[in-house]
Amino acid sequence: LKPGKRQKRLSIISALHENTLKAPFVFEGSCNREVFETYLLEVLLPVVKPG
Repeated sequence: LKPGKRQKRLSIISALHENTLKAPFVFEGSCNREVFETYLLEVLLPVVKPG
C-alpha cells in the first residue's frame, strides 16, 4: 500500500451458528441500514429454518 492511495473497502456480514459461518455476504463499501436489511431479506432469512 502506498501512503495516500485509497483502496476499495470490502465488508462482510455473516451469521455464526454452532461454530460455523452461515450466509456470508461480501459487499463493497460500508454497512448501513439498507445493506443490512438486504442481507436479512435476501441472504440470511432464506437459509434460516423455522423454529
